[in-house]
Amino acid sequence: MVRRLLVASCAVLALGAGAGSPSAAGLAGTGAGADGAGDAADRPAGHPASAPARAGTGREGTAPDGGGQQGRTVSDLHVGRADPEAVHPGGSTTVHAFVTNGGPDRTASGFTVLVVLPAGTRAEGPFFPESCQVSEDGRRVRCPFPPGLSSLRSATALVPVRVGADTPAPSTLTGGRVVVVGPDDPDMSDNRQPFEVAIVPE
Repeated sequence: MVRRLLVASCAVLALGAGAGSPSAAGLAGTGAGADGAGDAADRPAGHPASAPARAGTGREGTAPDGGGQQGRTVSDLHVGRADPEAVHPGGSTTVHAFVTNGGPDRTASGFTVLVVLPAGTRAEGPFFPESCQVSEDGRRVRCPFPPGLSSLRSATALVPVRVGADTPAPSTLTGGRVVVVGPDDPDMSDNRQPFEVAIVPE
């Protein structure tokens, strides 16, 4: 009789322990459910925080001990204001599209510098780098740069510009701009600058 009571008690204890323990499916559902997936869905594509966290790291991809981001390169590209030298009607000048990497990391991916020219001007080569491509109307030039621009270093695209012979002088041609785009740069607030072309009499 005592033996039967002992067996029954053990069975009840085993059932109680099983009912109170979370299942493997329940554990898998926590952390990857509405909280994590919902945040990712609300972020724009390409945003640094939209990438899934690496195994062994915190929810935002940072190490549990606060050691910083893991496997993510961040480089703050920004464009400096640089108006080209003044030019007379029918003459040419050069746009210096000046880009600096504010860091903290070296660029791990390539980036593109876009130069948009004011009305009344047209790009004409040779360009630097040689891989620059010009639109059909001659007013948009895209210049790709390779990875590896170090922190606090700069890169410059050189775009020669021809001004129309009938351009009044003196005058100022506005509407030009330089834009830089790179996948390692999460801050786009400083990625464009306008420029002007001053026209002077001969």
